[in-house]
Amino acid sequence: MYKYPKIETVYKRNMDGTKQLIEGDFRDKTVAMLANYPIWDCYEKLDGSNHQIYWDGHRLTLGGRTESSDIPKHVQAYFDEKFNNNETEELFEQLFAEKPMVLYFEAIGQKIQTYGAKYGDVRFVLLDVYNVNNDSWWSIEGILSVAKALSVECKWMSCTGITLYDAIDYVRLKTKSVFTRNGELPIEGLVCVPRNELKDANGNRIIVKITSRSEERRVGKECRS
Repeated sequence: MYKYPKIETVYKRNMDGTKQLIEGDFRDKTVAMLANYPIWDCYEKLDGSNHQIYWDGHRLTLGGRTESSDIPKHVQAYFDEKFNNNETEELFEQLFAEKPMVLYFEAIGQKIQTYGAKYGDVRFVLLDVYNVNNDSWWSIEGILSVAKALSVECKWMSCTGITLYDAIDYVRLKTKSVFTRNGELPIEGLVCVPRNELKDANGNRIIVKITSRSEERRVGKECRS
């Protein structure tokens, strides 16, 4: 199993018990250096549960975010119906051959999180594709091609080529989610990654989140989509 990296908030949280974000106090020095560069692609953050499908070159296995994560019965049933069949295994063989790969999904829909019903029926949204052999993440173009081949939804790019300050502004607009029925809910937030894969000094992937509950500053820049 390959645990999905924890996505941290842009800013540190106050330690006085309020847990409010401290404006301008970046959690990561590398992110702080890159914040004002228009290199970030930002995707809608979904309010669901994280799951992975591991392809070992021969068969598919469904997992949770961690090895100890319980998989709800209705999520397992969705996986069994959608993925656990010969046709899907053949698609994986065509896509990846015998290379071990991990596909990370967000399960959304009924009985998942507080507002799951607003997303409608249970389904998987493809978030990322990870190549185990060379420890790399696929580009958005590659992710889109996999989602199309598997007939599943893909993460929604809200903004591209913007700064993190632009992204903070965009979240404050409370744009309606494209995944909810009739846009019933505003977006949960954004997940932001550099367009070209970057890692910090410890070799960790650079990826951050900005939530709609954040108390981050407004800078009045237009979000380009």
